[in-house]
Amino acid sequence: MTQRRICNHAVRFGRVTVTGGFVLVWGFTVYLGAGAELALCVLTALLHEAGHFLAVWLWGGGLESVELNASGATIRARAERLTYGREILCVLAGPAASLTAALLFALWSDTIPFGLTASGLCLMQGLFNLLPARGLDGGRALRLALESRRSVCTERVTRLASYVSVWIVSALTAVAFARGGYDWIVLGIGALAVTAMLGTGRD
Repeated sequence: MTQRRICNHAVRFGRVTVTGGFVLVWGFTVYLGAGAELALCVLTALLHEAGHFLAVWLWGGGLESVELNASGATIRARAERLTYGREILCVLAGPAASLTAALLFALWSDTIPFGLTASGLCLMQGLFNLLPARGLDGGRALRLALESRRSVCTERVTRLASYVSVWIVSALTAVAFARGGYDWIVLGIGALAVTAMLGTGRD
């Protein structure tokens, strides 16, 4: 497997890219004694992205790259000439994979180590990504649905949905931060969530 440095904060091993943000988060969580929890987060993120990839592969697409970053993992796939309906299915396949994995981990929690924890992480990831924010699967699906109908309100509706989603998550983070004894980890997770929601990579 070849290794190539692509910038000051990331290293690529073939199609796999490890970012500086991932290394920083991993090192910090290991220092706090939460390395196992982070490994589960990466696993559930890969399961989510695998749902996207499987759907794209079924329509004749292929794998471009895998990136390990501060928010977990991202699989990039390519597919040509997808209809709006098929692309929406590919987008929603990620949350569907997360929710399915959550159910399976819960059913087999007696035999799988950390089964309930993994189930909870998958459930949160699946529901979170269904929010209609610009950087999430729900937001992408909403935009595609509006574009397929050639709606003149696409930008306005998607922007409003993103703002509402960000405010909801920010409010929930603030409540969890206060009720959880001002745990800075909760605040950090909320900040990462809002950052992901504001992303533009999927538009």
